[in-house]
Amino acid sequence: MKKFKFSLDKVLEYRNHLQRREKDILARLRTEYSLLLEEERQLLDLYEKAKRDYEMRSAAGLLVADAAIMLNHIDDIKKQIELQRAKIIEKEHEIEKQTQKVVAITQDKMTVEKLREKKFEIYTGEVVKSEEKFIEDFIANRKSIS
Repeated sequence: MKKFKFSLDKVLEYRNHLQRREKDILARLRTEYSLLLEEERQLLDLYEKAKRDYEMRSAAGLLVADAAIMLNHIDDIKKQIELQRAKIIEKEHEIEKQTQKVVAITQDKMTVEKLREKKFEIYTGEVVKSEEKFIEDFIANRKSIS
């Protein structure tokens, strides 16, 4: 009997390719997300340091102009933190959308894989029947020769 050939192998191969590509994109997004979190942590550390520095210098006596400069610096850091948090939220949304894409593609691929398995089971059953028929014919021919 001829070798098993699944007519949708190219579709399955394409879906595997799509799945790998989308998973790679998701991995890249997660890496970018981690970097954004690290940048946020650094900004928070910088903010806390600037606040402590301001408090220490204020307690020791600070010129009004120097205080204003330090407070502006602290406000700038605070704005950077807010912008960073907005970027983090945006990246979370991108990750969620990409995750949904990966899930959808995986489901599509699994549908084709299940179809392939069913076709292979049918093929295997036909092979077994064919072999049984061959054996029966061989035995029948053998008896007729004897």
